[in-house]
Amino acid sequence: MSAFDQVLLLTIILGAVSCVITAVGLYRHLPLHIIYPLVGGLLGIIFIFMIPVFSAPDENFHYYAAYDTAQDMRGKSTSNPFTLYLRANDFQGNECVQSREDYDEAQDRFAQTSDSQYTMAIDQSKDAGHFVYLAQAIGIALALTLHLSAGWVAFWGTLFGLSFFLCMMTLVIARLPFGKRTAFVIGLLPLTLQQATSFTYDAPLVAGVMMISALALYYKYGKGWQSSRRSQILDVFLFLVSAVILLRVKSGVYAVFLLLPFFILMEKDWFAGKRKYIWIAVILLIVVAGSIVWSGVGLGDRVATLLNTPHTQGENGAMTLPLMYYMKNPKIFLSMLRATFLSGYGKLLAIGTFGYALGQLNIFIPSKLIYVYILLFILSF
Repeated sequence: MSAFDQVLLLTIILGAVSCVITAVGLYRHLPLHIIYPLVGGLLGIIFIFMIPVFSAPDENFHYYAAYDTAQDMRGKSTSNPFTLYLRANDFQGNECVQSREDYDEAQDRFAQTSDSQYTMAIDQSKDAGHFVYLAQAIGIALALTLHLSAGWVAFWGTLFGLSFFLCMMTLVIARLPFGKRTAFVIGLLPLTLQQATSFTYDAPLVAGVMMISALALYYKYGKGWQSSRRSQILDVFLFLVSAVILLRVKSGVYAVFLLLPFFILMEKDWFAGKRKYIWIAVILLIVVAGSIVWSGVGLGDRVATLLNTPHTQGENGAMTLPLMYYMKNPKIFLSMLRATFLSGYGKLLAIGTFGYALGQLNIFIPSKLIYVYILLFILSF
């Protein structure tokens, strides 16, 4: 039986078992967070073999990052941050599965003799930090310690990554006061499981976003405040883990998103009355102070660049000019501003100025998300 036929048979068997577990669980009204890890685990194993490692885009870079993290855990890090110790058999290029023969090649990696000799290779890893790849790194470190072949090294890495994702999504489903079936389906979508069984950081990213959303809804509409102290401590831990993942991978997009739970906290008694505005001022000061520290030296140059750099070029003579231009030319301020807004570029001026300011602080937020953040802030009142 060829490797492709084995994967096909495995898919049929585990897929059928997953359907039976789901049907029986729903029939017996079992909680979805009990059914999900069982079904997700079986379907995840299918994807591990159906889409071999290095088939996803850029997965080799993420694999190197997880491998480098595993080597650091084993005390085999290099003095050069741009290199890592890699076994010769573990080195693979990015290859998409295109034929039955590709499955045979992937299966051969499991049968290869493990090479205990480590060579120094170029580290082409993504700059996302060790924490994001911690789950996969634990699996790789375990396989390397046991001197397993290249195929098993990749398998245990993806299996541990899948386990972390399933744990996070299970807690998400358990915390959600509503929409549990929606989260259940999202966690079992083929695209979701494909990401969860690869070395990319997209799966932890999705899990972190889902967790932040679930915690916010849990304490807004659920029984978060009535839960035990141990459960609340766990929620704080889950929030911190999710926050580190989001900020380390996509800080510009999710930095403000992490404030969502704090908006809900404003409804508590200790945020009532004038104290609410004091807390808002404190949060804004923290954000500003953090931005200044984030920007580092050269803040004056950044501000000068912000004031003197055009943001967009309008049509019909109307330009969204630099702010310094309007400040230095007060006589034509109203006429130019009027021409800019009449030409439809007023929004671009406002968003461009705000976006450029964030860009100078190395914070990049798509303009479409700004409206969402403003709406969430207003609804928090």
